[in-house]
Amino acid sequence: MLETQYPSHCKSSFSSRNSLAVINGRPINKGDQAPLRIMVVQDDTTRRCNVKVIRNARSNHYCGPAALSLLTGKSVDEVAAALRERFNRRAIFGVTGVAMREILRQYGHDPSPVLTDGSRPTLARFLRMTKDRGPGERFLINVTGHYLVLRGRKLYDNKNPEGVFVRQYAHRRKRVKAAWRIETL
Repeated sequence: MLETQYPSHCKSSFSSRNSLAVINGRPINKGDQAPLRIMVVQDDTTRRCNVKVIRNARSNHYCGPAALSLLTGKSVDEVAAALRERFNRRAIFGVTGVAMREILRQYGHDPSPVLTDGSRPTLARFLRMTKDRGPGERFLINVTGHYLVLRGRKLYDNKNPEGVFVRQYAHRRKRVKAAWRIETL
C-alpha cells in the first residue's frame, strides 16, 4: 500500500488502496483517470502546499515533460501526448528547447529568454544573478542535459517533483545552457 504523508496544514491524504484523494476534507474519486498534480491552498492562510506529481507506472518519467507539467498544471501524460502529437514522435525521451517553448505557448504561457549574452554560468551563479526574483516568478532552466523549474526559492524536476530548496539541490554546479522566464498570457 502506498501512503503519502503531507504537511499537517494541507489537511490532505492519498491512499492507493481505495484510490481516493482527499483535499481539505472533500473526497475526489481518482478512479482510472490520468495522474493528478494537486495544489492545496489552506483556506485561512496564504500558505501553499505543493504536492508531488502522482504518476502511474506507465507515465513518462523524463525531465522535459515533468518540467512542462509543473509549469502548465497539466498531467505528465497530457504534456507527453501534446509533444508526441505536435512533433509526430512515437515516444518522448529528450526534448529540445524549441519544443519546450512551443508547448508552453500552446498552453498559454510566454517564455522570454533570460540569458541572452551567451554566457554559461553554473546553476548556483544563475540563482545569485536572479536573486531579485519574486516569489511567484517561474523559470524554466536547461542545465547540462536536464530541465528544471525554479519557482521562488524552490527547484522542481522529475527527481524532485515536490520541490527542494535551492541550497539542498544536489547539482548546483551544472552549467546553465539556457533559461526562460515564464509568464502566463
